[in-house]
Amino acid sequence: MNLNFHIKNYSFILIVAICGFSFSQNNTDLKQNNQKLGFGSIDYSMAIPTGDNFVGLGMEGKGGFNIKAQFFIYKHFFIAGTVGSNYFSVKDKTIVGNYNKTTVSHQYLNIGYELLPLPNTRLGLSISLFGESNFENKSNTNNNESFQIDKGRIRSYELYFDYMISDEFAVYLNYAYRNDKMDIQTPPEIQNLFENTNFHTVSIGVKLYFGNKDLVSGI
Repeated sequence: MNLNFHIKNYSFILIVAICGFSFSQNNTDLKQNNQKLGFGSIDYSMAIPTGDNFVGLGMEGKGGFNIKAQFFIYKHFFIAGTVGSNYFSVKDKTIVGNYNKTTVSHQYLNIGYELLPLPNTRLGLSISLFGESNFENKSNTNNNESFQIDKGRIRSYELYFDYMISDEFAVYLNYAYRNDKMDIQTPPEIQNLFENTNFHTVSIGVKLYFGNKDLVSGI
């Protein structure tokens, strides 16, 4: 992946983190309400392909986004729903076929638990319950665009870290490891490359928290 591209993205992350930290220094008297009902969030994500599979060997991550809604069921146990997309370019057509780029859209549910390790911080761990991914593979030939869709079953393992700028607003980093089970039929000699797909995603975004009771306590 292009080094300058990485530098630009990491610089953006650093600037946002510094701004959030600076803002927080002017809010040292903030009284954070630790228990919330939930939050809505949006982030920019970068996919990093890995492993001996068609994504890890044949594609390069080009960015993406996620929109999430999360609700605390009891105390800090939560359920979350995510929709979004990741974009990839093809770097080796001998592995993936005659495509130029792939858009991976996803929708899935997670369950997890949130910790409060330090003042004004939140740390969440989760695993996907179920969900679906769609790999839309596009090619351009003689100015004609065509596409083909492959489907997968999402397996996602995630970690997020929030820094609370106010009682409702946070900036956050999210890490996810995706290991999707694919439904792709190929000749037996290359089937192992298409059974699963593996990639990491690193995201930065903003959250808006709401409520001050979990769902069970609010009934």
